[in-house]
Amino acid sequence: METKSAPPTLGELARRQWGVVTRAQLIELGFGSRGISDWVRAGRLHRLHRGVYAVGHDRLQVQGRWLAAVLACGPGAVLSHGSAAALWNLRGAGSGAIDVTVPSRNGRGRRDGIRVHRSTRLPPEEVTVRHGIPVTTVARTLLDQADVLEVQALRRLIAEAEYTHTFDLTALDAVVQNNPGRRGATVRGAVGGDWTRSELEDAF
Repeated sequence: METKSAPPTLGELARRQWGVVTRAQLIELGFGSRGISDWVRAGRLHRLHRGVYAVGHDRLQVQGRWLAAVLACGPGAVLSHGSAAALWNLRGAGSGAIDVTVPSRNGRGRRDGIRVHRSTRLPPEEVTVRHGIPVTTVARTLLDQADVLEVQALRRLIAEAEYTHTFDLTALDAVVQNNPGRRGATVRGAVGGDWTRSELEDAF
C-alpha cells in the first residue's frame, strides 16, 4: 500500500527555498491572516515583497533575494537578464534591482527592488530551474543581455559560459531563431567564428 509523504513544516519549506515563503504557502500550512500578521509583528516573519516573507530573519543570501523577487512576480515568473547571468556564474551578483521576466505585457514595469521585464514569448525550453530558482536558460539569458550590452561585454559572458561548460551553441542558435526581431545579429557577432564554423558543419 502506497503511503503519502507528510507535508513539509514551515522550517523545512524555508530551508528548501533559501529562507523565503509566500503567503499562499503559509495558508496551505494552516496559517490564517491573523496568524501571519501576528508572526510579522513578533518578528518571526519579515515582509520582503507583497505576499513574500523571510522566515526568522531578513539576512538572506543572494539566492534568497532572487527567489523572493521571482515569487513576488507571480506564476510563470523567472529570474532573467543580469540577475540570471549572475545565477549562472557568468558575472557578479551586484546590489541593484533584481531582473525578473514575466510572461505578459500587462502590469507595472517595476516593483520595489525588482526590474520587471515582460515577454509574450517565453517558451518552456527557454526556462529552467537552478538551485531551486526558476531562471532563463543560459542561451536565453545571453539573448536578453544582448539587448543591453555591447558586443565586447557580451563576449565576456560567452567566455564565462564556455569556461563553466554551460555554453551551448545549438541552444543559442535555437533561441535566436525562435525570437525574431531580437538582437540575434549582436549575439552572432559576439560568438564570431565559432558560429560560422557551426553553420558550415551543419550544412556539411
